[in-house]
Amino acid sequence: MSKKVLLLLLLISLSLCTPVLAAEGIGVFTVGSTEYLVDGQKYSMEVAPFIQEGRTFIPVRYVAGAMGIAPDDITYSNGEIMLIADNKVVRLCTGSNVMVVNGVEINMDVDVKVVNGRAMLPVWWVGLALGGNVVWDEPSRTVTISGAGYFNPGESQAVRKVNPVTFTSTETAERDFGWIYNGLSYTWHVEIPDQLLVFGREINGLIDKFYDSNGAVQHSILASAPDDIKKVILSLATDGNYAPWAEEGENYIYAGYLAQRLKEQALLDGYDYFQTAEFVQSFVAGAIPYEFTDKPLLPAQTLMEKGDCKDKSILMAAILNNLGYKVALLKFPPPPGEFAGHMVVGVAFNANQLPTERKLLYYTNSGVKYYFAETTVPNWRIGEISDIKLVKKGSLYPVKESSKPVN
Repeated sequence: MSKKVLLLLLLISLSLCTPVLAAEGIGVFTVGSTEYLVDGQKYSMEVAPFIQEGRTFIPVRYVAGAMGIAPDDITYSNGEIMLIADNKVVRLCTGSNVMVVNGVEINMDVDVKVVNGRAMLPVWWVGLALGGNVVWDEPSRTVTISGAGYFNPGESQAVRKVNPVTFTSTETAERDFGWIYNGLSYTWHVEIPDQLLVFGREINGLIDKFYDSNGAVQHSILASAPDDIKKVILSLATDGNYAPWAEEGENYIYAGYLAQRLKEQALLDGYDYFQTAEFVQSFVAGAIPYEFTDKPLLPAQTLMEKGDCKDKSILMAAILNNLGYKVALLKFPPPPGEFAGHMVVGVAFNANQLPTERKLLYYTNSGVKYYFAETTVPNWRIGEISDIKLVKKGSLYPVKESSKPVN
């Protein structure tokens, strides 16, 4: 973008006939009209709102102003738009679909546009980032914007709709999930590539064949298997090191897509580093039904086919590891008289990342405190464990670090 265009963006009218909307003000914008209302009074702007690719675009100054951002907190440099509001800094770039909120990238489903020298922002996305109310009325073709609260189109203010995980170039299965965290209800539409589900079932079949065969067949299977699959197969011969199931290449990449969407939602809801990990825990524990499995499942299978504590822990570990958390699988032996043990995720935090109002349980390995994260059923929080006696009886298997258990 040329310097002349950037200057044009800065020269949006500041006259009395174009007010800056205060946080308490309510702006009403009509698609196709340069006239808009502020608290019932009519004003004019240079470019009319329009709809493209299913999103309504409004000039940047009016979107930001309707959400309580003063002109001095709207800046432009080399095609980049920066909006500053309270504790949030939002950066967008003309021609790009990437929105950066407090340093975290969020992929929008549309690009920022430029029309007649005016930067046009997708109002729904900016509303999510800044916490503004954005209400679309189809009969009147109007968008109503105010600075307070949070809005997801088609949902009540108590419900959050996480951006879906979708694929356009491969056949998929799909699931809709719902769960609760921090007093809010979340819904999420997730597509799962068929090839991952087929792959997971093939691995389960290969494991059955391996352990039902003689040494020659087992040697042949291992000789032809990739390294990560060898580790998955051999994990069942150990005393419970299922970290390779969280590390398996294709499923780990897929878990990264899940991680990105959950991170975006956590950011939009203002969750900190600890709360984001707990938000992931709330999804795995609350949205995926429990069902016992005789062998571990890879993450994509668990999403589609349910799972027990080991399967859900593997999934949570893969998601958190993608987000940069230091995690481990904590395995506990069966209680006396029972055949099934238990597994949870251990998540490491620095002292300054922990909430101060709660007492949190953890398992220590090489000076690192891994805080317990139950995944079996809803309503667990990080640092809580179903049976305090488990604290002294577990084995710890770091994900992406070591395959050697720490007792």
